[in-house]
Amino acid sequence: MQSNPGSSTSRSLLERVKSNDADAWTRLVTLYAPLIYRWARQAGLQDHDAADVGQEVFRTVIQRVSEFHRDRPGDTFRGWLWWITRNKLGDRFRCLANEPRPVGGTGAHEQIEQVAAGLPQEPDTDAQFDPERSLLHRTLALLQREFECTTWQAFWRVVVDGQSATDVAAELGMTAGAVRQAKYRVLARLRCESSDL
Repeated sequence: MQSNPGSSTSRSLLERVKSNDADAWTRLVTLYAPLIYRWARQAGLQDHDAADVGQEVFRTVIQRVSEFHRDRPGDTFRGWLWWITRNKLGDRFRCLANEPRPVGGTGAHEQIEQVAAGLPQEPDTDAQFDPERSLLHRTLALLQREFECTTWQAFWRVVVDGQSATDVAAELGMTAGAVRQAKYRVLARLRCESSDL
């Protein structure tokens, strides 16, 4: 399926989310749920608690997405999501701290109370995980469905694999101009999709 510049896909993902586009909401969750889950697990939550935090974060996003603006340099959607996630993590840890203490006490209750107070101002990232790269891969996977196979292959081989347009054209039975056009179309769609994220 080819993307149509006149369709709703020509607007940014965040614009479409703000206008209650169900497909855009699904895309946003697909792109950012793994990151939010990772943040919750890094904070020390178990699987089910991390999933619950993710749901609470997206509930807040859907209620307040119209409030997100890039007013200052450095304002990012991901930063805004971290701020919401941090608040929801604090809520979760306070809730866990109020649960009855297990019989025989292992000190877990005290640890939970300490974690809620010590959540970092910025998300913790380890050296092997690159959230931007991970997000880019998920975005590309979603966009791939919008393009014909040869268009996508031409884009991928030139941009990702670093091959020349002439070599790719020969391999795919296209002209070098068509390969460059395919590259342009996919990159333009990628920029549009993520312009305000």
